[in-house]
Amino acid sequence: MSTGHATMYPTKTMKPQTLVEFYNSLPWEHIGKNKMCKSNQMQILFDECIKLQDNLLDNIFLLSKCPNLVTLIEKNLMGDINASLLYIIKQLPEEIKISLLPNIIEIMKNLDGKTKLCQDIILSMNREWLKKNIWSYSKYVFDDQDYQSFGIFMYLFNSISDELSQKLAILALESDDEDVREIGQIYFDLSSKI
Repeated sequence: MSTGHATMYPTKTMKPQTLVEFYNSLPWEHIGKNKMCKSNQMQILFDECIKLQDNLLDNIFLLSKCPNLVTLIEKNLMGDINASLLYIIKQLPEEIKISLLPNIIEIMKNLDGKTKLCQDIILSMNREWLKKNIWSYSKYVFDDQDYQSFGIFMYLFNSISDELSQKLAILALESDDEDVREIGQIYFDLSSKI
């Protein structure tokens, strides 16, 4: 039997206290198992998390100075993408996020667990820049007339500006797809009630 690292994930939604109780009821022993509930140990764990975050930010700063960072990240944005990479991208300087924007949009349009992370990256960028430029980066997505893509981008554009949302809603109303037209109609119905 291996004494290596194991990671636990709950298989259903549960409160943190329920997870802790379940974890502590497991039959095996682990040196850190009972540390979770002790107040002084929790403070130590909290402090360690802060140190890890500080180290991460220091490393991100150093990475942002590397000349080939965008190329390296683009290689890692293919296939099965680690969500931690998206958290790192969110912390990078604006010009690097702009360089990676086509990749982020491509990942975001595939409605999965990474869609929200990609939206968060985009929304961490300068709003004025987004108002002027995000449409040109994303307009190709709407060529597919895909209901899912229109919904994802309507949510994103609503968070950036009314002008972008209205532009997308007008485009949606012109669609041959009834579901896509519905997105445009919902936008204008909600706008008229405000």
